[in-house]
Amino acid sequence: SIISRRMGSGDQDGASLTLGNMVFLALASGLLCLAAGLSALRPIIGFFGANEALYPYCRDYLSVLFLGSPLITFTMVASAAVRSEGNARVAMGSMLLGGVVNIFLDALFIIVWGMGVKGAAVATVLSMMVSTVYLVAYFLGGWSEITFRFRYLRLKGSIVKEIFIIGLSDFARMTAMSLTAALFNNTLRVMGGEVPIAVFGIYFRINSFFFMPMIGIAQGAQPIIGFNYGAKQQARVKRALRLANISSSSVALAGFALFMLFPK
Repeated sequence: SIISRRMGSGDQDGASLTLGNMVFLALASGLLCLAAGLSALRPIIGFFGANEALYPYCRDYLSVLFLGSPLITFTMVASAAVRSEGNARVAMGSMLLGGVVNIFLDALFIIVWGMGVKGAAVATVLSMMVSTVYLVAYFLGGWSEITFRFRYLRLKGSIVKEIFIIGLSDFARMTAMSLTAALFNNTLRVMGGEVPIAVFGIYFRINSFFFMPMIGIAQGAQPIIGFNYGAKQQARVKRALRLANISSSSVALAGFALFMLFPK
């Protein structure tokens, strides 16, 4: 949001400094997740509802995944920055590249080499590494309108404050989703064990087919809204917001109808 508004107002240096702050915070939070996750693995797994039968699988997966935390946080931030300058194709390319590599490596590690759940985690981390290299090459190769230099990797209080204020609502939403999942898993574990938890996981995946397009619409609208807000084009801001609301509501209604009419 900050990058889009800075670019809309013609402040390229401000956009570049914002990217530097984003990357610094992303890597720092990734390292924090790595340290906290590995040091508190069992309590985290227990909090999210795994019983003793599921614990070894969760441990095998998360112990590898936490090692890739800095890669995960960087790719999330970098792809968001690419979208914010209006280059959605590159952002999509980084996700598709990582996704395709992940699918290929999943088959290799799980089926061919028999590594099981740990293989799935290794595949995820390696695919994130590929996406990271792609995004770093994009920024350092001069294809981006935002300048990425090491001198911008310094925190500026006003930018950090703005990032946290804007990100607080999304943080609250994601936290609520995680806590809801933990509550459901613990309830299901007490009521029936692994099978209900697996069923809930399947439902969650099916549901994501409708949530992901809505998130995509929101992410696609954000640079347009931010850029025009920065350029003081209020009519275009309102129009983009209206179109995004209509589009996402249509997807939600379609998903609701499908679930109600064809649950089996």
